[in-house]
Amino acid sequence: MNKISEARSESIFRAAFISAFLAALITALGMFLLSVFIAYFNVSESAADGCIGAATFISMFVAGFSAARKHRKSGLVSGIAAGAVYVLIMLLTGFLFFGNLKISAETLKMFLICIFAAALGGIIGINTKKSR
Repeated sequence: MNKISEARSESIFRAAFISAFLAALITALGMFLLSVFIAYFNVSESAADGCIGAATFISMFVAGFSAARKHRKSGLVSGIAAGAVYVLIMLLTGFLFFGNLKISAETLKMFLICIFAAALGGIIGINTKKSR
């Protein structure tokens, strides 16, 4: 990479943090819209769980994609870093609001899906051209 590209490239940690916070905002918006939908329509618990999983997957994909585009190299690593930061944000948020760190098999499954979706987003994000 030449010096101009390196100057425009963000550090992997900065890209991961910014992208993970973006994903947290997207997730919060998605959960808010889902809760409004559930309040007005009769939605089964399994359908709501599926929507929660889909909203999380999409937000993590966007986080990985964004991190790879910001970092401009190592898409897989950028995506995984964004996913890991997101997982830490969710753990910290859960601890602050609920007062415990209850980690179940379902929680671990969701964390693995988050890392996978972010890694996939990173792989695709690094292989797309940034418009000027």
